[in-house]
Amino acid sequence: VAGKKILRRKLMIEPSKSESISFWLVPSEKDRAFYSKIIQKFAHEKDAPLFLPHVTIFHGFYDKNESPHLILQQAIQNISPFSIEVIDIRHSTKYTKTLFLQLNQSSELSTISQRICQASHSANYFLDPHISLIYSDRLSETEKSTIVNQLTLLRMKEIHFDRVYAILIPSQQVESKEDVESWQIISSFSLN
Repeated sequence: VAGKKILRRKLMIEPSKSESISFWLVPSEKDRAFYSKIIQKFAHEKDAPLFLPHVTIFHGFYDKNESPHLILQQAIQNISPFSIEVIDIRHSTKYTKTLFLQLNQSSELSTISQRICQASHSANYFLDPHISLIYSDRLSETEKSTIVNQLTLLRMKEIHFDRVYAILIPSQQVESKEDVESWQIISSFSLN
């Protein structure tokens, strides 16, 4: 989608205390391009938001004594690019999991998530590895099932990951296109 920004970039800013932070694992360029096309197709057809394909490694409220940039940098030490197996395509009633690829657990992903949880002093984050393909509250269960059946033939068996991002999430709940469009990248690193 020419001219449209998926996320605004504001690297190295520190969020305010009332905002939340998400740390994402992002697919390599080839896999990112493949799934970005699917996300863009749905965004256009269903008036849904654009976003980068990603796995949320951690999401929590920001503590002003923490640096998301440093947390992310330390969490990926000695982690090389890796792949995660795709289990299947699913759908739910949750806005941010309308239609998604359920992924298998990975030792590398678990290590990154545990390091972020420790640095954020938050032991209660549940890691559920998935990549959403559309965020929408306008799809019926029948539409979701039809799309899942169509996409099952297209999905990859595994996805390769080589980047991590820290994302500023200004809204308390993500329930609309406007909420998603307010997200900002505040830090980004390549895996070694």
